[in-house]
Amino acid sequence: MRSARVSRRSAGFTLLEVVVALAILSVTLSVILRIFSQVSGASKVNDDYLRALQIAENTLLQYSTEIGQKTRAKGVEDDYFSWTVSIEPYRLSEIPALFPQGDPDGFFDLYLLDVEVTWGESRPRSVQLSTFRIGDRW
Repeated sequence: MRSARVSRRSAGFTLLEVVVALAILSVTLSVILRIFSQVSGASKVNDDYLRALQIAENTLLQYSTEIGQKTRAKGVEDDYFSWTVSIEPYRLSEIPALFPQGDPDGFFDLYLLDVEVTWGESRPRSVQLSTFRIGDRW
């Protein structure tokens, strides 16, 4: 007979317990959704950086054949990324620790290739790559 009688405490959850559980669940879900949205935004920024780096590498490769002449050029890629490239002669004598006697007598000229890719309107970002190339001295 004792088992037929159910105590009031074990009958189920009270309304207050259900409301508190739902409040905790909603706060937890909103935090999780915020984290996912931030991860998604970071993924977009990372994709943009990778694309900008790819554009900069391709531009360096394209202009590395134009060594020997001073060059400045600009362009736009995918209507979102803009790039600038410059090729300037670089004097080794500007590094006194390497050549204390002055300009070395060599058979080549050194050129500095510099590419900068920029993107983003509300929050501008950029990637810059530089390298040296050797050109013949005639």
